[in-house]
Amino acid sequence: MHARQVKRIRGRKTDVGNSVWLARLCQLGLASPSMVPDRHFRSLRHLCRYRRTLVNERGRVCTQKVIDRAGIRVGGILTDVFGTNGRRILDGLCRGDDREAILGGLLKRFDDIADRERRLARTNEVDLAPWRSQVRLLMTIPGISMALACAILAETGPDMDAFPSADHLASRAGLCPGNNESGGKRRSGRAVKGNRHLRATLAECAQAAARTKGCRFQGCHKSLMLRKG
Repeated sequence: MHARQVKRIRGRKTDVGNSVWLARLCQLGLASPSMVPDRHFRSLRHLCRYRRTLVNERGRVCTQKVIDRAGIRVGGILTDVFGTNGRRILDGLCRGDDREAILGGLLKRFDDIADRERRLARTNEVDLAPWRSQVRLLMTIPGISMALACAILAETGPDMDAFPSADHLASRAGLCPGNNESGGKRRSGRAVKGNRHLRATLAECAQAAARTKGCRFQGCHKSLMLRKG
């Protein structure tokens, strides 16, 4: 059962009394069961979360600040410093300049982590082969790649009947804004706590959708930027 559902119900709060009370709630059907995926998706979830750890580590290894400190100012002319053109510039500098001592080791580690991340992504794709149709359906949404689709499916499972509505799924990811109003005054509107791994994945999908050309999400993002600054 979900703790947020039962804490609003009045009852005894001692350890022993609380255990008896929770068991009684389950017997009477007053507490809905938590969503627990099967063993395959539980193990797949660990792999997808480890892949996200590698992606975050790859971003920490080589950042724009590290390159700026090395005296290389390419951030103003390149959108993605570690994209195809950015890597050509950095590799060329490392081969013919003394900056190799500064960037060479970081670039090697960056490539090693990226290679591990790609191998792990391929493993996740193989594990989700029986659910290829669900993965392809997720990929029809702008901003969702193969790796992100696998990560979403690993966190939510293939059975969407576990969520009564899209709002319940958003609440599980911790993406619903808070609704705290009393006496006509609005208090904290921070989002509820949820699955932080699913939340990070969906946030990455939203950022990718905002950069997708010809997508309605890009227009929505631009209007929000103009309105909110």
